[in-house]
Amino acid sequence: MTSSSPLAGIIEDRWRARFGGPAITGMRDALQAPATEAGAGLPRYLPVVKNQMFADIAHLRPRPPDGGISSADLSVLLSQVLLAFTLDFERESAVSLAIAANALRVLTPEGVRMRELPYLTGVSKEALSMAAGILTRRSWAVAEPDPAASRGKLIRLTPRGRSAQNEHIRLLGDVEQRWRARFGPGPIDTLRRSLQLVAGPGDGDRPRLSLGLRPYPGGWRARNPYLRQTTAVLDDPGGALPHYPMVLHRGGWPDGS
Repeated sequence: MTSSSPLAGIIEDRWRARFGGPAITGMRDALQAPATEAGAGLPRYLPVVKNQMFADIAHLRPRPPDGGISSADLSVLLSQVLLAFTLDFERESAVSLAIAANALRVLTPEGVRMRELPYLTGVSKEALSMAAGILTRRSWAVAEPDPAASRGKLIRLTPRGRSAQNEHIRLLGDVEQRWRARFGPGPIDTLRRSLQLVAGPGDGDRPRLSLGLRPYPGGWRARNPYLRQTTAVLDDPGGALPHYPMVLHRGGWPDGS
């Protein structure tokens, strides 16, 4: 295990104990080539989303890790590779990956209650309000009063929004295929398997990823109104967590912090 930060090294050791050393070694090795080539010069972590919630790195100065890519914290490798993938996606997409993978993904032509979106996406009300505003202004969605309730709104996909939803899925596949050609199918397959192992089922009732997500018993995430989302995350992290990190100045967790 290599790490430039003592705390990051402690956390990586915990991951090795939790998910198995070979899985984390395989993940780190698979990240090396895309991090060295595609992620070189990128910020160490995902930037705050900017205009239309696209990734914006034009104003950021690169901060390469001390000692090179091989010594980078695992979290840095994951972040830089994800950011490189995001930039490839967003060069061709009319909608940002943060919106497409979260809000746009769960919308339907029939409509979804706005108050349910935080639980369906794992994203804060503040982030979803921004995303919904963009989707409606671009005519990808329509927000209207909920006919089945005395208050609240529905947000539903328009035909244009349905096309954008399908385009998001198609473009994700296209970018992955290009990465497979660019870096070789072996590293990409290894990275996918290691990530699936981390996010997949565990040996007990809950996925192993849940072991690192348990709140303090007396903390606010263990109390209402956040307990519902916390329980969902612990039961099914892959389903209840955002499908893409929503990095805002207001925060991305469903409480907005």
